[in-house]
Amino acid sequence: MPRSCRSLTASTALRLTRNATDAEDLVQDTYLKAFRFAGTFEPGTNLKAWLFTILHNTFRNDVRHAGRDPIDVDSEVVEQSPSRPGQDTSPEQLLLRQTPDADLQAALDALPTPFRQAV
Repeated sequence: MPRSCRSLTASTALRLTRNATDAEDLVQDTYLKAFRFAGTFEPGTNLKAWLFTILHNTFRNDVRHAGRDPIDVDSEVVEQSPSRPGQDTSPEQLLLRQTPDADLQAALDALPTPFRQAV
C-alpha cells in the first residue's frame, strides 16, 4: 500500500470518527476489506478512490449498526449507587424542580401560540 494512501485514509478516518482509537479500528477494517476483496479491484483504476469508498462505506455501516445497539444498563448497580449530598430525591422536590417558576411561566404565556406550542 503506498504511504500516501495510508496517511490519507488514517487522517480521513480520524476526521470521520473524531476519536483516534475508533479511527485506527476503521482503518484496520478498511484494509482488511481491501485485502479480502482485492480480486474485485480493477488494475489501472484509482486505488485511492477505491480505498476511500471502502472507508466511507465501512464508517456508514458502523454508524448505522451502532444506532441499533441497545444501551446496556445494569439496573442493580444504578439502584445501589449512593445518592449525592444535596441531591433532591423526594417526589415533591423532583416535581418542584420540573415546574417552571412564575417569571418563566409568565414569559412562556407571553409568547405567541405557535412559539408556545414549539416550546
